[in-house]
Amino acid sequence: MAENEDSKGAGASPASGDARFRNESHGSVSDRFAVAVIAFGWAALAIIVNPIAEVPLNDDWAYSYAVRSLLETGVLKLSPWDTSNLFSQVYWGALFCLPFGFSYTALRLSTLTIALAALLALYGLMREAGAGSTTSLFSVLILALNPLFFELSFTFMTDVPFVGFTLVATYLLVRGVKRQSRMELVLGLLAATAALLTRQTGLALFFALSLSYLVRNGLSKRNAIKAAAPALLGLSVQFSYQTWLKMTGRMPALFGKQAKAVFDVTSMSMSFASEHLASGVVFALAYVGLFVLPLLLLIGHGRLRDLWLNQRWIAILTSVMLFTLAAVPLLRHQTIPLVGNVLYDIGLGPVTVRADLHTLPSAGPVFWKTAKLISLVAAVLVLQALISAVLLLARSRGQHQELLLLLVATGAIYFAPLPFVPQIYDRYYLLFVPLATLVLFIVCSQGNAPSRGWTALAVLCLLTYGSFAIAGTHDYLAWNRSRWQALRTLTVARHIPPEQIDGGYEFNRTCRSAEHKSGGDDLLLSFCPSPGYVEVERYTFRRWLPPGEGAILVLRKISSAPTVPRAGNFE
Repeated sequence: MAENEDSKGAGASPASGDARFRNESHGSVSDRFAVAVIAFGWAALAIIVNPIAEVPLNDDWAYSYAVRSLLETGVLKLSPWDTSNLFSQVYWGALFCLPFGFSYTALRLSTLTIALAALLALYGLMREAGAGSTTSLFSVLILALNPLFFELSFTFMTDVPFVGFTLVATYLLVRGVKRQSRMELVLGLLAATAALLTRQTGLALFFALSLSYLVRNGLSKRNAIKAAAPALLGLSVQFSYQTWLKMTGRMPALFGKQAKAVFDVTSMSMSFASEHLASGVVFALAYVGLFVLPLLLLIGHGRLRDLWLNQRWIAILTSVMLFTLAAVPLLRHQTIPLVGNVLYDIGLGPVTVRADLHTLPSAGPVFWKTAKLISLVAAVLVLQALISAVLLLARSRGQHQELLLLLVATGAIYFAPLPFVPQIYDRYYLLFVPLATLVLFIVCSQGNAPSRGWTALAVLCLLTYGSFAIAGTHDYLAWNRSRWQALRTLTVARHIPPEQIDGGYEFNRTCRSAEHKSGGDDLLLSFCPSPGYVEVERYTFRRWLPPGEGAILVLRKISSAPTVPRAGNFE
């Protein structure tokens, strides 16, 4: 990371950022202090939310299966449900389980740690991009308090480890190229390999490195050979890993399922494929626009207006084409959340037990219509910034062009298959948050002097996001603790077979036989009453989001009452 606040700003090209942002001589902080703030602040947030909970969350039951098998047998064995490479994450998680044995809490701490590495790497990248320490801290908060990033950091899902390894790799590679440091280049490639061996989409960074080298040095036979090296390295790692899985009988049944579906684009009609692409672009821009809204507010309307005017015809043409031909038809009957999984109405999840909307926190249609409008406006602004980035790369070679090129290439390559993935989730957009933050700073900071009013509005927006992220994550862990308390009481204390209980997605996957289908179960765990069932017990938990208290209901099927063991405390 940069050693000196002022030295990073001296002599920078106009594209690298305005002196107001870079130097920040008034109220700036040292890098060591900033790093300490990030580390202690992240630890404090983790303590406030409390990651201790011996419960699986979302799909991490499948990923934790591999860690458990590695710890118990010394042999890596992936779950049949795994679709990702997962190798790096499994060994990373196993390190945190070594002192006291397997636990979901230890795995959660491993993700929180790699999340911290992601935040520190983003701070370093912002400093490499010419940002001052205060602006860099603000950018780190945009990622740290992002509801998806924050909530997923308290799970053992692959999303945050993948983002963490990718950002660390990018930071090391950028420093290695800039300082001609072989050590940092090697470490960067190792971190990039760790990202790839977490999720196959890690190939995006390898391909981006090849493309960046070719664009930077020009097209020639010699340069093409050199440029191909990173891409070939990434492909070799992926091919070798898949071959090893096959040869050792470790290949999961669903491994690479989504990748195979993406490559099956030949079965799509042109109109169907173009519709998928249009919706993918709009949805991604809308989410990224909302996620980086605090930075857009900090930049202020003056610089964004200038950005629009400088490329007026391109801006108007692309915006009209995209949001007339794609956004309006797609979003007319859509509301945010546009795609599911982590974010649902005013809450974080996913909700994996039966629920009705009225039993969960809800913001109401007016709020989400407003949010949809804001997301579309923010999406237009992000689109114009991306166009400016491409034009900037085509017209000049500034101080931070290599970083900008790598960021844009990584984002574009990572995005390319997403519109054709059969099932898209909001968490797939997470990598775009730090990438867009960096691109927006490099492109939009020139000549910018944000007013106190816009700065206050940006801080208010950031605090709103953070409050929602913290409260939503707390509630997500709270109701899952209550659910598993109920399930352990039913199965352990009352000796009710798991096959008689529909305990929600994670319980059904981990505690019941694969052949058993949900439906018709004697007992059902739910947030709300259900037709054909009668409530026999409830487990309450404290919510930080309104209405302040929630409950997990234990429901018994009315027609099966005689066959279900009924302990005295059911009455």
